[in-house]
Amino acid sequence: MRKNSPQPTIPKISTILCPLSFSLIFLLMITGCGKSTSTTTNQTNMSQEEVSIQLDLAESYIRAGKNRPALEKLLLVKNAVQNNPRLFFDLGHVYSLMGNYSHAAESFERAVAQEPSFGDAWNYLGQVYAAQHNNAKAIAAYNTALTIPTYLRQEIPAYNLADLYNTQGNNDQAMQYARMAVDKNWRFIPAYLLLGEMLIAQDKTEEAQKWYEQGAESDLTNTHIMLALGENLIRLDRFSEARQWFKRVIATAPSSDDAQMARDYLASIRPEPIKD
Repeated sequence: MRKNSPQPTIPKISTILCPLSFSLIFLLMITGCGKSTSTTTNQTNMSQEEVSIQLDLAESYIRAGKNRPALEKLLLVKNAVQNNPRLFFDLGHVYSLMGNYSHAAESFERAVAQEPSFGDAWNYLGQVYAAQHNNAKAIAAYNTALTIPTYLRQEIPAYNLADLYNTQGNNDQAMQYARMAVDKNWRFIPAYLLLGEMLIAQDKTEEAQKWYEQGAESDLTNTHIMLALGENLIRLDRFSEARQWFKRVIATAPSSDDAQMARDYLASIRPEPIKD
């Protein structure tokens, strides 16, 4: 059977090394979190309005996957201004996508130094530290994000902490933060997937089923959680129920990879016994 993996959306959401789901989560939030930051300039060769326009354009390049043009725009702004958390947040994002984690860390560090309550920047700083295998700094950055009362996406650093502890084999801490992620956002599917994955690894299939069912109830359009639920029903020898979830995956997103996998499961599940 397939090993369930969030991301995932979030990839996993635990690294900027480029899991797709995580990149999508980042791209969905960048416009909102970036524009909420005030802009100030230290030089007169670019007005505040011009800075905002250039940052908007750079972020559009990022969303389109055009990292080099985005970096060029951001460096142009950097030549004009120095005290702008949004600028350094965007620079950190681009550098991380380009695999330059040293520059990414430096940029995110400048963003949080200029705006200590910038929760998203703390979260992504943690991810860069994790990519650099500096787990102590990553954990500290994620926990800082969790202490910011105005930060409305705390399920993400909570999830990232869970995933990091899981990779370290610290099951208790991993479960604690995965549950925290669900508590902070009951519709955050990556956390349900991670909880189920960890419990299955511990041979706690029945307990995993409860989390999968709760996750599916929270978002009846998410094929990742529906597929995971169907897979776990096979583990529990509940084939009839598994078929229903696989059919639902196909009906929801017929051309998706999840739908193809659901078709494969439907073709391989042994038929139900014929009743007299």
